[in-house]
Amino acid sequence: MELDGCYGESWAVVIGINAYAQVPKLSYAIEDAEAIAATLEDTGFPAANISTLTDTQATRQNIMDLIAGDLPRKMGPNDRLVLFFAGHGQDFDAPGGDKLGYIIPVDGDPNYLASRCISMEEVNTWNRLLPAKHILYAMDCCYGGLMASRRQGLDQHHPEYLQELSRRRVRQIITAGGPDEQVIEEGGRGLFSRVFEQALRGEADLMGRGYVTGADLGAFIPETVYSRSRQRQMPLSRYFEGTGEILFQSAQRELNVGGGPGINRGESHQGGGQATCLLEGSMPEPKQPTAEIDRKMADQINRLQQQLAQERQKREQLERKKEQKSAAKQAQKAQQQREKKRTEEREKLQQQTEAENSIDPTTGMEFITIPGGKFMMGGDESDYEKPQHEVTIKPFKLGKHAVTQGQWEKVMGENPSHFTGKGWFRNRDMNNHPVEQVSWDDVQIFIKKLNQQSGKQYRLPSEAEWEYAARAGTTGHYSFSGKISPEKANYNGSYTFDGSEKGEHRDKTVAVGSLPANPWGLYEVHGNVWEWVADCWHDSYKGAPTDGTVWGDANGGDCGQRVLRGGSLDSVPEGVAFCQSARVRPYHPASAALVFVFAPGSFNPL
Repeated sequence: MELDGCYGESWAVVIGINAYAQVPKLSYAIEDAEAIAATLEDTGFPAANISTLTDTQATRQNIMDLIAGDLPRKMGPNDRLVLFFAGHGQDFDAPGGDKLGYIIPVDGDPNYLASRCISMEEVNTWNRLLPAKHILYAMDCCYGGLMASRRQGLDQHHPEYLQELSRRRVRQIITAGGPDEQVIEEGGRGLFSRVFEQALRGEADLMGRGYVTGADLGAFIPETVYSRSRQRQMPLSRYFEGTGEILFQSAQRELNVGGGPGINRGESHQGGGQATCLLEGSMPEPKQPTAEIDRKMADQINRLQQQLAQERQKREQLERKKEQKSAAKQAQKAQQQREKKRTEEREKLQQQTEAENSIDPTTGMEFITIPGGKFMMGGDESDYEKPQHEVTIKPFKLGKHAVTQGQWEKVMGENPSHFTGKGWFRNRDMNNHPVEQVSWDDVQIFIKKLNQQSGKQYRLPSEAEWEYAARAGTTGHYSFSGKISPEKANYNGSYTFDGSEKGEHRDKTVAVGSLPANPWGLYEVHGNVWEWVADCWHDSYKGAPTDGTVWGDANGGDCGQRVLRGGSLDSVPEGVAFCQSARVRPYHPASAALVFVFAPGSFNPL
């Protein structure tokens, strides 16, 4: 089948740009343009009517002069025009929310899109300036803002299908892909340009009619490129205006279109009338039965629709992920602001409490003001720690670190400690190391004498006060972040706990204040020496006070045993756990084993 009288003249503008100055250079745009120009000539476009602009020729001024200046004076109302562009395209998100599309000429600058590039609004102006009946834009670049819309093609079983297609006006555009998509290369050529060329040469003529319509291109090119790019590139086919279809004779067949022999162009071109496309000869028999062709076409359309739906779903999912990511960032920012506010409040409180801190005149013991508040006492790893329960603590003052050997000796006149400046530790100043080898009963005598000498009312902290101060507002195993290590606490580092690494086992006490303090400024609350508290021993926290007071013999309390907290220098896997903020251990009040030491002194609550 041949197309006769469909068009007066056939025109083409083919643009290919590799040598950009303001954007990355391309490698194969000129080769693509030359291949499309040759294909159009093979399908009936006269060589004299094909204008090719490459690299330095493809300036904004030259493109505009050719398309908006020269062509409108040459072409007639029954002509067709193909405009092919291989180069860079770019989107711009306008302040009003619109997405504007631009093609970039060789002298274009993406920083000046509106003034140095060619917008889709200007392309739409070409549609009104150019008198041609059918115009097809094939843009081998990716961008949105097409200012065009989808529409359904004509019924391919229309009784006078070809004649109707040729009579109606149309402006169609096919782009290589959507915004943010990568243009894929195949065999040293742009994939879109290669498939466009193959479609013009007849591969889009799936029904064996001998010609290809714009609708055929709009179905064949997106599906083929999408498949061959492994779902990375999805061309878009849209219509600016009109309901007709541009027609191409398959390149493999004898041509008789737009300037070829046997076509009377003069009357329709000069008279300005609308020619009717006539069929020379009968419609060829399809290679396959019509029902089979219809089925294949329907399958092809269904596959494309499914692919488009999947692509739309992927993009919607991507948008949702972007929204979720944005929401997560906002939530994170809000959390950071809250953390910053809490940090500022803690620092302010710390400054206030530091101003209120005091030093005992008799021993030089330094006391930290502990703010009042609520916390969850206990843990869930042993019955001793259960049940966790909320406790309200009133403000009080607590020793900055354990009572030292020097402070003990000032009050008691003797030093019972094992780690002294004698024996193994000869000639070492141990006055600043914590006192040890003292029982709970020894501590009561020390406190009585200290109160007499200072005129103050010191006491041991309750277990709730000790844990509240040790946690210092934290909720984990320890008051510091991360895993336990000998750099953070003095314990038997030869063993591990909860994923910690092995480290040094010092096998002796360290001077108070040697290791990092907790957030409230208390030192060595984990390890180094066990610390006595005032409470009697209970097997669990059932019935424990919720006001921070000392828990005596109520609820099955055993005052024949007293409570130790904080762990010691010899704590090993089980013992390391005892270094935790929530762990507790009983011991007889008269016992004074090597690791038993005196807890920090405490004022009565403020």
